[in-house]
Amino acid sequence: AVLDRGIQPAGLAEFQPSPRGVLLTGATGFLGAHLLEELCARTDATIYCLVRSRDCEDAKRKLQANFARYFPLPLDPERVRPIPGDLAEPGLGLSPETFAMLARETDTIFHNGALLHHLAPYAQLRASNVGSTVAMLRLAGTERPKHLHYVSSMVAAEDRDDDGFLTEDFPQQAGTELAGGYAQSKWVSEKLLGQARERGFGVTVFRPGVITGRSDSGAWPNPNDHLVRFITGCLQMRHMPESDILLDTAPVDFAGAAIVRMALCEPAGVPVFNLSNPHLLSWTTLVDWLRDWGY
Repeated sequence: AVLDRGIQPAGLAEFQPSPRGVLLTGATGFLGAHLLEELCARTDATIYCLVRSRDCEDAKRKLQANFARYFPLPLDPERVRPIPGDLAEPGLGLSPETFAMLARETDTIFHNGALLHHLAPYAQLRASNVGSTVAMLRLAGTERPKHLHYVSSMVAAEDRDDDGFLTEDFPQQAGTELAGGYAQSKWVSEKLLGQARERGFGVTVFRPGVITGRSDSGAWPNPNDHLVRFITGCLQMRHMPESDILLDTAPVDFAGAAIVRMALCEPAGVPVFNLSNPHLLSWTTLVDWLRDWGY
């Protein structure tokens, strides 16, 4: 969790309320599609989407197919431009020419992409989840200053204030209480981003809780989501465990809108935002809801 001293900002970090060029990662994912829709609706920027794919046509197909799951309108090819790459590869899997183009044409980065796996160890997730963060900082420090908005997770937070609430700041504790490689990879990325901010990079971190289906349609087509799989298994067994757990959940459309709108607002000097739901969902209430729906 030590940032290479050679990674330095290209100049003074400037707030971008109206970005002209945006690099978005994770656009073929659940939250990523909603970030893309918000960026299309709230900016006039050209949006470059890094997609793991064989070529530009394959990237375009994946991007449009994922977007169509939630939104009826097609993507504007003049504004939304797929870029084949790979977060786990050195330099994001980009050619030097493409890297140079992004360094020249973008002024804002939304780094939302990550390998989400709750059982994988840190070593298996390091390249895609931490190496990509380092690569984004290198890009942000090339050619022109770029503000980096990083989507982390509440599972990476462990620092608390005197009242027991999770603080909105970069990690200060040793991280020894974090369970699992995914939380550890997000924690390490936040540590690196904190050092980058001290060097003059423009950095903002957003920590969502559990992201659930859309608030209007309930669309939640994410078969590998931990909570979805757990609920599905309970329904298949027709039994659910007794539990006093409280779930910190938010609909995906709310989370996507919150991140983009806050990113485009004048910064209030707070580098980290915990997107925590003040109305926690009890497991008992969830069980009652499922019964009401006939399960």
